[in-house]
Amino acid sequence: MSEDSGEWLDSYDDFNKVEKQNGDIELDEIDIDLTDDGLDISLDTSDSYVTSSEIDNDIDMDLYTNEEVTIKRASLFEERFVLLGLIAVVLIFVCFVGIGATLYYTQDDSNTSDGENGTLHVHDRTVILVSLDGFRYEYFQDESLADVRTHLDALASVGAFSAMEPVFPSVTFPNHWTIVTGLYAESHGIVENNMYDPVHNKSFSIFEDTVNDPTWYGGESVWETYQKLGGTSASVFWPGSSLEGKGCNYSLPYDGSMTYEARVDQVMEWLNMPDATRPRFISLYLNAVDSAGHEAGPYSDEVRNAIQQVDEAVGSLVAQVEELEFAESVNFLFVSDHGMTEVQPENVIYLDDYIDIVEDAKIVTWGPLASIWGLHNRAAQLNYQLEDLRNATVYLREEIPQKYHYTNNEVIPDIVVVADEGWYVSAHPRNDFKVGNHGYDPTLSSMTAFLIAKGEYFKSGYESPAKIANIHLYSLMSRMLDAASAPNNGSWVSLCPLLQEQC
Repeated sequence: MSEDSGEWLDSYDDFNKVEKQNGDIELDEIDIDLTDDGLDISLDTSDSYVTSSEIDNDIDMDLYTNEEVTIKRASLFEERFVLLGLIAVVLIFVCFVGIGATLYYTQDDSNTSDGENGTLHVHDRTVILVSLDGFRYEYFQDESLADVRTHLDALASVGAFSAMEPVFPSVTFPNHWTIVTGLYAESHGIVENNMYDPVHNKSFSIFEDTVNDPTWYGGESVWETYQKLGGTSASVFWPGSSLEGKGCNYSLPYDGSMTYEARVDQVMEWLNMPDATRPRFISLYLNAVDSAGHEAGPYSDEVRNAIQQVDEAVGSLVAQVEELEFAESVNFLFVSDHGMTEVQPENVIYLDDYIDIVEDAKIVTWGPLASIWGLHNRAAQLNYQLEDLRNATVYLREEIPQKYHYTNNEVIPDIVVVADEGWYVSAHPRNDFKVGNHGYDPTLSSMTAFLIAKGEYFKSGYESPAKIANIHLYSLMSRMLDAASAPNNGSWVSLCPLLQEQC
């Protein structure tokens, strides 16, 4: 190597030769020590031993011959400069990693989890959402029911299990629509099973064709979110799943006579479709426990039989899914929408004992919650007349407690009457009394629903010590499907204790 092309000895790496202009120098050993004057280098060759004290920065050496070899050594300042530079690079890298991690874990729910840029992959996980309407959390605490909920208990023991709070009011349609949109009732607009819109002078009822009018349904459902990504969805009877322009790719209009075996068979038919067209989000609705609870009460033999019926359907579904070749990628969410409580026949509040329900008021719903519109601008008058109402709480819309999230929507009535637990609002001569009912304050233990989550996305054998809120399920399911969430009131982060991933 010529004097003009010398190399810095700025590394502690072992090396076995020094290149020179006309040949190689064989080194048997190199010793390098850091001193105040710089690097002390000793080169031991087979014929010569040279130390750095004999080498100046630009000295000519003749080891084997008289040919020139130039070795430049770094000063201590330069060596420390290089070392500090390396440290700086490491610190910058750590900072960027930390910032990236912070951004990831504080991201908005609109971000996705597993996919890249929200793109759909052929082998993404499958999410199956199953509703057990009216299955209250306390049914899991009742040991007398243990023999009829064996499959559900088994799932809870190997999955993540939690009590779950419904939104207000604790009734079927508002909560089913909340579960799939992540919105409170005031935000998505399905504020009751029966509604009146004074602006457009139209009504809604789950028992009439108006239930299929998509203009009532606000927000974006999880299947809409997934379909925007290019995914395919399907549903057996989930409320809102058959709406024109807002429904699933595959859905069945509600038919209460369809057996549970047939409902499960339909789900399996979808799961056995060709991979390219197979739905990755499927929902299923089972209503037996709710129906039995209304007709006979939550502690009845009818409810016991209904629990066994849905338990067998759940067991059949899970067993068949486990036989699929992609079973490991399937995640289940078993949920209920609300609980159920017992009502005594004497616990009836008759509104017509207090107000004129014909001339002064339009009553849209009855039961644990009564929705009252004041006719002829008489809402304030009606509210005054109901001040002495017992066993219930009367609210003007603008006075409804914030905890209910039930004020900011034009279809929320002028007055809401919330009965005390176990009481029922009616009028003479109505004959709509039910032994079991729901719709009360959702914080009551009797109104508490449940969640069992099973699959690779969730912890195994975990029981949450705290009650979760159902508004968080939409953003969780969107994340599971690698889909960007629409604006909603929940956050998947609130469910982190149930998840396998570190949050």
